[in-house]
Amino acid sequence: MVAITDKLAIIYVPCASNEEAKSIASKLVREKLAACVNIYQTTSMYIWKGEMEAQPESVMFVKTSTSKVQSAIKRIKELHSYDVPAILSWEVQSHNRDYSDWAENQLK
Repeated sequence: MVAITDKLAIIYVPCASNEEAKSIASKLVREKLAACVNIYQTTSMYIWKGEMEAQPESVMFVKTSTSKVQSAIKRIKELHSYDVPAILSWEVQSHNRDYSDWAENQLK
């Protein structure tokens, strides 16, 4: 059960493909580690082995509670194909109460 003192959190996770993102997202939601996951197509640019890279990726925005962030991150690492996935989280500072009530219900 999600404690009443829990706050909403977002976890940002780029994935190699839309299929990988959907697979991870569905597991997180089914396992009650996420209330909802949004998936967006993007391009990531970075230097790898001295060369500029521009790779298509699918980014997940995982909506969860602060008490479930560490468990969700652990599960994402188990499922993710990257050797060093970027998994970043932050606490939501403001939100509408109806949504947070719904999310809390999904995480029970």
